[in-house]
Amino acid sequence: MTKKKVMVKESKLGIILISIFVLLSLYYFSSNLTGLLISGCTDSDNGDKYIKGTLNYQGLTVEDDCMEDNVVEYFCNSNGIPSVKLSKCESKCQQGACISTGIKTSFKESFQIQQGSDFLEVNEYIGDVIDAITELEMPSLLKSSRININTGITSYKQYLRFNDTNMQTGKVKFDEDEENEVSDFLFFDDKDYLFEYEIDFENNLVSDITNNKLKDLNNKKIIILGDEYEILDSNVNNNEISLTFLGGKSKDTLKEGDSKIYTQDGKDYVIKLLSAENNEAIFSVNNIRSSNLEEGETDLLNDTFISLSDVLESETGDLAVFYFGSRIFKIKDTINDDSFKQGIEINGKLISDAEVKIKGEKTLTQVKINNIKYRAKAKSIKGSDIFVSPGSSIKKSIKNPELFLGTWDILYNGLDSKADLKSSVLIFNPTGSKYRLTFTNQKGRTYTIPLISNNGGTLTLGNDEDSLYFIEASSSSNYIINIQDYFVLTSKNDRAGITNILRYRSISPDTNQISFVDLSEGGKEVIFSGTPGTNAVANLVVSGRTYKVYIGSAPDYKLAIDLNGNGNVNSEEVNIVSNGGGRLDLGSAQTSANNFNMTLITDSSSFGKRRTNENINIEMQKESGEVNVALPSQSDLTQESTSGGNTEGLSSFGINFRLTEKSGPDKLLIEYPGSQAKANVTVVLY
Repeated sequence: MTKKKVMVKESKLGIILISIFVLLSLYYFSSNLTGLLISGCTDSDNGDKYIKGTLNYQGLTVEDDCMEDNVVEYFCNSNGIPSVKLSKCESKCQQGACISTGIKTSFKESFQIQQGSDFLEVNEYIGDVIDAITELEMPSLLKSSRININTGITSYKQYLRFNDTNMQTGKVKFDEDEENEVSDFLFFDDKDYLFEYEIDFENNLVSDITNNKLKDLNNKKIIILGDEYEILDSNVNNNEISLTFLGGKSKDTLKEGDSKIYTQDGKDYVIKLLSAENNEAIFSVNNIRSSNLEEGETDLLNDTFISLSDVLESETGDLAVFYFGSRIFKIKDTINDDSFKQGIEINGKLISDAEVKIKGEKTLTQVKINNIKYRAKAKSIKGSDIFVSPGSSIKKSIKNPELFLGTWDILYNGLDSKADLKSSVLIFNPTGSKYRLTFTNQKGRTYTIPLISNNGGTLTLGNDEDSLYFIEASSSSNYIINIQDYFVLTSKNDRAGITNILRYRSISPDTNQISFVDLSEGGKEVIFSGTPGTNAVANLVVSGRTYKVYIGSAPDYKLAIDLNGNGNVNSEEVNIVSNGGGRLDLGSAQTSANNFNMTLITDSSSFGKRRTNENINIEMQKESGEVNVALPSQSDLTQESTSGGNTEGLSSFGINFRLTEKSGPDKLLIEYPGSQAKANVTVVLY
C-alpha cells in the first residue's frame, strides 16, 4: 500500500531517540564488560509525568521532555535499568511535564460510564455500555421525590438515558477536529443525541383545567437534574400542553416604588417595582425596565428572570409577589401522541436541537401527565460535530450549555490504562541502511537490537553480517546460528510470554564452555556435554526457563537452539513479547527480496469483549539501498496526519503509534498500554 507523505519537524524526536539509544548502549556495553548489572540509576521525579525529572546513569544525564501532547518520561525500572515511556497528557505537555487540565476535580457526585466489568472502549457508543443512569448511581442528580397536589401526593423518579428508541449517543474515537488537532476525543456526530432525560410520575401528575391553565400545578416545586425548579405557568390548547419552569430562583414581595438588592450566583441585582395594578406589574433590574407583565408572565433582564406571581392591593401602595431566577425553560408537546417534538425554550430562546415528549391523557376538564422525556442535541462551538478533548467537557464544547438544565456535565478524562505498571515503548529507529528495535519485556528489561538491514537489495533480519533468528532450525542437527548471531528466546507466544534477546559470543571446545550475552541481563556461560556435530547438547536457562542448545562440528561450531523452550527444534517461530503483552511477529522468513511484513498482535483475551486478536501490520519497505517503515491502512488502526508533520494512530486496543517522516528512513514509536484503554467518560454534579 502507498504510505502518506507529510513534512516533519524531527529535531526533538531525534534528540529523544538519541538519548534513549545512548542510555541503552551505555547499559548494554557496561553489562557486556562485566557480565553483571551495574546499578547507580537515579530519577529525580520517580517517573511522575506531572513533574519534570532528571535521570542520571553512569555519568550520563537526560531530562524528561515533551513530544506534542505527550511527555517522554525517563525512569529507572525495578532492576535499576534506565528506561523510557511515552505518556499522553490529559491536557498538554509543557517543559517536560503534563500540566493541569483546568477542569474541576471535586464534585458533589460523579459516575464513570461503566456497567459492572463492562467499560467504555475505543470506538464504542456510550449507549452500548449503559442504557440509563438512575438514582442508585447518582442519588443527588437523579433524586426521587414527590409533589403534593389536590388529588394527593404524586411520587416521581428521574432517569438519564444513553440508549433508547431511535437514539444514538456519542463514542470515543481517534480523529482530527475542526482546528486540525489530532487526538482521542469524545465525539458526537451532529445527528447524535447527547442524552435523554426522563421524569416519570408513578401515580400521574394530575391537574384540573381552569381557564386553559393547569392551576393545580402552579408554584409547585419539583427537583430536576439536581436543581429545584418551580412550575411558574401552564397552558392547555386542545391537546397541546405547555409547562414553564424556573430554577435557581428566589421569591419576594415589593411595594410599588420600592427596591432591594439581591445576590445571585455571586452577582448583585437591584430590583425595583415601578408599577403594580390590575394584575399587572412593571419592574426594573439594574435600571433596565421590564415589559408590562401579567400574572404568570416572565421577562429576562440582566441575566436574571423576573416572573410575576400575584398583585395585592394595599392602602399604602399595591404589592407585587414575584420570582427571580437564573434559569427558565418552557416545554410544549401534544399529550396524546407518542412522538418527540421540537418544543423547548431555554432562557427565552427556542432551541431547535432539543426535543420533548409529554405522555399522558387529557379530558375536557382534567390532564394526567404520566412522564416527560427530553432529548438534547447540540452544535459544537467550533462547527457541527462535537469533539470533546481529553480534560474537557461537553458543556465547554457546545454552543448551548444551558441544554443541561442544571449544574451537571459530562467530562472526558481521556483513555485510562495500567500504563504505569505494564506499558512499553517500542521504537523502530533507522541508522543508515538498517533499523534497530528498542522494546521492554515482561520483566521490565529494555533491549535495543539490530532488527533489519538491506544487504545488497535483500532485506535480512539482523545487521549486515550477523543474523537475528526467530525461527528454529528444521531439526536439532540442522545447525544455523553462527558465532556473533542474535536469537530470540520466548517462553510462549501469548501475552504472558517472556522474551530475551541473546547473542552467541564464543565457544571453548577444550573446556566444553559456550559464552552467550543477554543484551539486557549480561553474560551467560553454559557447559555442554557430548561431541560437537554428533550429540553435543547444553541447557541454557534464561528467565527461569530451560532452552536446549545443540552444537555443530568444528570449525564453525554452529548451533541449533530450541527457541520456545518446549524441548524440540522443529522450525517453530517465536514472537517478541513486550511489556503489557503485545506480540511482535517478525514475519515468516529470515530474508525477503521485497517488503518485510511484521505484525503487532494483541490477544483477544486482553480485550473486555472482543473475541478475535487485533493485528496491526507494520511494513519494512525496501527503498533503493535503504529500509523504511510504514503503517498501511487497516481497520483496527485509525491514522491521522498532525499539524507538526507526523502521522499518529490509535488502535482499538489503545496502542498509540507515531510515525515521523523525512527525506530518509522514517522513525516509528509505539506506546503499548499495560491493559486495554478504557475511555473515561464521567457524569458529574457540581
